[in-house]
Amino acid sequence: MKLILQIIPVFLIVSQGYCVNILYMHDVFSPSHHIWNNALARGLAARGYNVTFLSTDPPKSNTQNLHYIVIENGYELLNKFLGENHENYDIVKYSQEVNKNKFAAATFLAEYAVKSCEAIAASSHGLDIILDYPNDFKFDLVINDFTAGPCFLPLIQKFNYPSVIGVSAFLNPTYTDFVIGGHKHPAYVPHFLLNFPQIMSFYQRAYNFAIYITEKL
Repeated sequence: MKLILQIIPVFLIVSQGYCVNILYMHDVFSPSHHIWNNALARGLAARGYNVTFLSTDPPKSNTQNLHYIVIENGYELLNKFLGENHENYDIVKYSQEVNKNKFAAATFLAEYAVKSCEAIAASSHGLDIILDYPNDFKFDLVINDFTAGPCFLPLIQKFNYPSVIGVSAFLNPTYTDFVIGGHKHPAYVPHFLLNFPQIMSFYQRAYNFAIYITEKL
């Protein structure tokens, strides 16, 4: 009897922690990032969770319990918005060029995140579907890929602030501390673009600081 009384609270905790409906938000325009996020979403669906996947990429195949809401024409809109600031724009060629200049790369990644959000907002189909959900629709958990910033985070307010888990397949984005807390002190936290050790020389710390400031400006 004593053992049963000890086990019951465990079952109560587990039952309260079980998430029936999960909103998975993936706003990164990148097929490789979609593969990573899709694998996680399919894994949750396979375990019986009901996953609504707000995504920049369509699914390759249907999965039970996994329901896609796709941002249509997102890639075309993103290329259009980015091309307004870059002559003869090609995202692959341009990313290769800016990677030769760390300062240009830092500002481009920040611009990419902003323009991605603009493309999502301008899409004719996708975001409007989730916005049409009733405000009292219950999501027990939100998983947000914050690689490209907080574009989808306002949806948390719409659904009455469910618990949120942040994920990313991309190193350590600079702005994560603004979203989830913490800090990235340039004296001992190397920028993800720089192959510097944690214990940096004075020159490396100064260069690291300059990259952080350039990106934030």
